[in-house]
Amino acid sequence: MKKSALFGVAAFILAAGGAGAVVQAQPIDVFNFDLNGTSSSIPNAVGTTTYDGIGAYTADSGTYWNPVDLSHATAAMTAVGIQNSQGSPSGGFTANGQSIAMTLGNLNGSGSGTQTTSSNVGALLNDWAVAGNPMSSAGEFGFLNLPANTPYMLYLYSINGSAGNNASTTFQIGATSMTATNSSPSDGSSFILGDNYVVFTGNTGEIGNTGQAAIQGVFIGSNSNSMAYLDGAQLVLGTSSVPTPEPATLGLFAVGGLALLVGARRRKNKA
Repeated sequence: MKKSALFGVAAFILAAGGAGAVVQAQPIDVFNFDLNGTSSSIPNAVGTTTYDGIGAYTADSGTYWNPVDLSHATAAMTAVGIQNSQGSPSGGFTANGQSIAMTLGNLNGSGSGTQTTSSNVGALLNDWAVAGNPMSSAGEFGFLNLPANTPYMLYLYSINGSAGNNASTTFQIGATSMTATNSSPSDGSSFILGDNYVVFTGNTGEIGNTGQAAIQGVFIGSNSNSMAYLDGAQLVLGTSSVPTPEPATLGLFAVGGLALLVGARRRKNKA
């Protein structure tokens, strides 16, 4: 068999393998936020991060969580000086010279449970901002000074620890709503999608022609008598698509390539 034929078959296998690729998101940067309420049972819980583990977004190994101090929050607050998951100031992202900020508004208060083990998931789900129901009492959250026209994934965590009212919390960004059912154990022993966290995806867009963008939304209790809880967040900014072939898909194309080789050999022998 000629070398050109061999190269042709190899090229076919590679091209076909790329066509059957699985797209995996690779972040440009990740920002973690740990909301911290007040509790005399947790020394230094206020104003310092209580969690130092990996979030539900496992593609990132960073364990730095920005502490969002709720100790003096009444209706609204803004967290600045944000660092990325590796502990780098501003995360390298600025928009017109302004670094990322997180805002909270229309809060009914804050709270904290008793989880003191920093590597346990419960340490993240242990402190929360509280909002209510109806919509006029919905809590507000936002991420400001973001780079414009950038794809994002936003993880929002919700469980109310030992607060007693385990009602669901609904998050809404634009026309999209997602609910954390809050049915897992109050210690939050593991991250469970749709239970103690939800994930939004989108594009940051742009505010006018400023080069800046924002993500803003609300959270609300599941019924008129329940409260809503926001415990933390992970913002994954600037994802890019990297093709990674599936083993099964590559196997199929390898078989196809082998068939081409055999067919070519048979045609050569007949000739």
